[in-house]
Amino acid sequence: AVLVRPEFVEIGTSDEIRYVHASETGIVRNVGFRGRHWLVEVQVGPHLLSGYRSMEQQPLQVGDQVRVLIHRVYAFHGEVRGMVENAGKSDPMPVHI
Repeated sequence: AVLVRPEFVEIGTSDEIRYVHASETGIVRNVGFRGRHWLVEVQVGPHLLSGYRSMEQQPLQVGDQVRVLIHRVYAFHGEVRGMVENAGKSDPMPVHI
């Protein structure tokens, strides 16, 4: 099982997400103001994920199609316990000089 914390989830348009290749498409289901940022709930397949969005970013509306990038999760399954980084975030075309 894994625990996905909202601060580890990036929600935005394809232009806003740096690692689009490591993200999934989702639909905004709810947006709520949380003082200094927005809490956005997104449906990704059968899963409902929550993430924070800055007040400086373009507002999202319920029904918007967005990209969702999970940067890391807390995993606890058998021998694996602790933070697990999204391996898809590595650059698929690195440049070495």
